Amino acid sequence: MRIVTWNCQMALHQKIDSLLSLNADVAVIPECSEKSVIACRQYRFNTLWFGSNPRKGPGIICREDWLLRPLPQPEQKWIVPLHVGSPAPFTLIAVWACAAGVRREDRYIRQVYLALIAHPEWFTGEAVIVAGDFNSNKIWDRKRRIGNHSDVVKLLNSTWTRKRLSRATKHTERKLARLSICSATKTSRITSTTSSSRRPGNHASKVSRSASRKTGQK
Repeated sequence: MRIVTWNCQMALHQKIDSLLSLNADVAVIPECSEKSVIACRQYRFNTLWFGSNPRKGPGIICREDWLLRPLPQPEQKWIVPLHVGSPAPFTLIAVWACAAGVRREDRYIRQVYLALIAHPEWFTGEAVIVAGDFNSNKIWDRKRRIGNHSDVVKLLNSTWTRKRLSRATKHTERKLARLSICSATKTSRITSTTSSSRRPGNHASKVSRSASRKTGQK
């Protein structure tokens, strides 16, 4: 089986020959248009596309003789679980981590993290492959204290069971609660200091049971 993940950066219809040359059984293609993914059907592919902007979203294609069926979708964007009906059926979690999320710290890789800990059922049945564009690197870990690149890697390297993920979720909730208390305490101290100061300018102003596969291209 050959699985490809390729961020085509738009205009897939102009680059289709590059995709076809990879002879993929399954491909995850972030940043493509809905129209361009549908057009892949003429090359004997089953296709699915997800997104809120018809010009840019994650597309998934697979061989025409394999079933491609979406599973219930998570709240997080764009992490897309699917069933792939290959000779050895598996769950594909297609990823395009982008600037989705209300809060800045919840965007990109944290969307992936939140989806993984919220859906342990993805990892309790058939084999699982997580593939796509994570838009992430360990060097940016300090920007997110919880749900950063290293946290996602640890989750995907762990033994995926409901019990394990339940513990991970509770641990995350405890850490978030501590951070909230800490943040509130700091705000209180800053407010107190500001109000007591007489200088007007002194004020406060921020998988598992995952099936390991080598993709055709990353």
